[in-house]
Amino acid sequence: MTSNSFINQTAIAELFGSVWNTGYLSRSDRQQLVAALIDSEMSGDEKQSVKRLLHAVHRGWVKIMD
Repeated sequence: MTSNSFINQTAIAELFGSVWNTGYLSRSDRQQLVAALIDSEMSGDEKQSVKRLLHAVHRGWVKIMD
């Protein structure tokens, strides 16, 4: 992974589950997800999970907290 990406596959899966259960995503987690999405070494499943979380934020299904 590149130096911009701090999230590995396990962390993405855990974050995905946590966010869907709570409905909240921290700003720092969101920034890390965006950085991970730019990472070309992510698998297709990882990218899909990140895109789903960011889409949920965009739609208002998940709230950003400080």
